[in-house]
Amino acid sequence: MGTILLGLSIALGIFPSFRLSIVVLLVASGSFLLIKGRGSRDLLHPVRVFGALWCFCLGLANMRLVPIISSWGYLTWCCFLTGLASFIGGFWLADRFSRPRDNSRGPGREDEAPATSVLTDRKALIVAWLSVAVGTAVLAYEFHLIGTIPILADNPDEARLRLFGFAGIVDPQFDKLYIKLLHPLVDFIKYGIFLAVIVLCQRTPKNRNVMALTVLLIVFGTLMLTSQGGRGFFVEIAVTSIVLFHYLRRHVRLIELVLLCLALFLMLGFFGSMRAKASGSAPFLERAMSQSSLPEGEFWDGIAFGYAAVTVSFEVFHRLTDDLGTTKRPGFLFYSFHRLFPRSNLQLFDEDLYTAEMITPTYLGEFYGDYGYWGVFFGSLVLGFGYGYAYLRGEAQNRIYWIYVRALLIQMLILFPYYNDFSYHLTWIWDLLFMYFLIHYLIGNRQAAFQLRFARSRGASPGAAVGSESGI
Repeated sequence: MGTILLGLSIALGIFPSFRLSIVVLLVASGSFLLIKGRGSRDLLHPVRVFGALWCFCLGLANMRLVPIISSWGYLTWCCFLTGLASFIGGFWLADRFSRPRDNSRGPGREDEAPATSVLTDRKALIVAWLSVAVGTAVLAYEFHLIGTIPILADNPDEARLRLFGFAGIVDPQFDKLYIKLLHPLVDFIKYGIFLAVIVLCQRTPKNRNVMALTVLLIVFGTLMLTSQGGRGFFVEIAVTSIVLFHYLRRHVRLIELVLLCLALFLMLGFFGSMRAKASGSAPFLERAMSQSSLPEGEFWDGIAFGYAAVTVSFEVFHRLTDDLGTTKRPGFLFYSFHRLFPRSNLQLFDEDLYTAEMITPTYLGEFYGDYGYWGVFFGSLVLGFGYGYAYLRGEAQNRIYWIYVRALLIQMLILFPYYNDFSYHLTWIWDLLFMYFLIHYLIGNRQAAFQLRFARSRGASPGAAVGSESGI
């Protein structure tokens, strides 16, 4: 279906005729999703998600539908393809050395949703609502400080960036320690949403009151988070919830995944375009989109903005491969720890070289900025190994917390064409830590009893099951 639509688009002149490299990349993207290799039947397997997304974005960028994107050289292409190959190689190494000898699901059962311990509906919803209440209270206080709700302001970008900053720069009025200590509590809104999604997705009977309270919490929490005026908040919730549904309820089908990705792409483009026009914060990007190969109109403006959002970061990386050769390279990697040891903000570095609208050089930027090509090779290898270890750990244990870890990692992986969340933010560390304690509190000692019942239902040794599956 996608090939037919693409052919019609070319015939109608919406897209230009394709070069061979574009066709190869798009075919490679589809192959990652369609080909069911040994041990990777899971549609949300990290290698499949990353390979499909990376090749698809490269193919889109290589169409050069906006004049920002130039013709890339040999080094740039080597880095892009090396990043993909090294990530796959790292995952293979993890699979080779970390795979547990006894897979509880057995061969040929990879398509089943894993059986896990369950959260008690009432207790989980109480904790979820309390988490959302704490985060909302802190968020309301921050909105009081800036005097407006960013998403409702005349200039959403200006209002949002006053408090939350841009590329590491915060308004001096709000650059205070107590605000920085309070702000992570806003993420408890997100944790409450995820707990509610787990309750909604787990395979247990639920009455109407539980369903209504769960859906209400998810909607309310999502509105609170997105009131900050950033599209990334919605993307984070949507992607994590889809992965939780995939592993807790039933596996997402390919056509469903494609439609969800298309809806997310359109949402990012339309809301991004609307916000940029309302704020006047991206005049350069708006001029570039007006000169694109796409037709005119509000709909196509949204498409062009979404296209730029998933492709321009590759162009920024290409420019860095040229400019960093004659520029002193400060330390970029792990900027999130810059208060503990000297680090430089790659986004600010890019802003000085180019423009504030082109600041994210994909997840490869910091690896290349610090160590050149070998940074791309070994950095991607380490990331692939980490993803492989976490994925296999979750596959072996099938616990709610490790399912959440998978969801978090996939959510961060889809940002790879944009920037390196592992290096730039500390949020993912707090997410792992706080969700661990929340799930541990909700499950407690009930986990061992559940695993005992699960082992008996599968005919395994109860003593072995309890001994190996205690905790979360």
